[in-house]
Amino acid sequence: MVLGAALFGLVFLMVQKIWAQHGPPPQSSIWAVPGAVVSKGSAVTIFCRVPPGVTTVCLARLPPRTVWYDGTTQGAQEVFEFSLQNITQSKAGVYFCAYFNGSQWSRNSKNLELVMTGE
Repeated sequence: MVLGAALFGLVFLMVQKIWAQHGPPPQSSIWAVPGAVVSKGSAVTIFCRVPPGVTTVCLARLPPRTVWYDGTTQGAQEVFEFSLQNITQSKAGVYFCAYFNGSQWSRNSKNLELVMTGE
């Protein structure tokens, strides 16, 4: 009987720990290099930082909604890189990142407004 009570107590503690870990995944962050204001025809790289272990990252642009999933990880910092070449007005707009942690999508990062100059 004592073993049954001890086993029940251990399972109860494990379930509490699992429940405490639930909730929305942390929000990713986003930035652009050389910056969010770029001249026509130039290149820009958009970076998304996500928690460790994430393998699926989404970079999306509004409007119209365009999505890229093929980010490349940059070392152990869990930073994904998206390179945009030959910037035109059609590539300007509001971008955000999100990621899939194996069971659910994260909230969107804050928005990054990419502005093209020289038109």
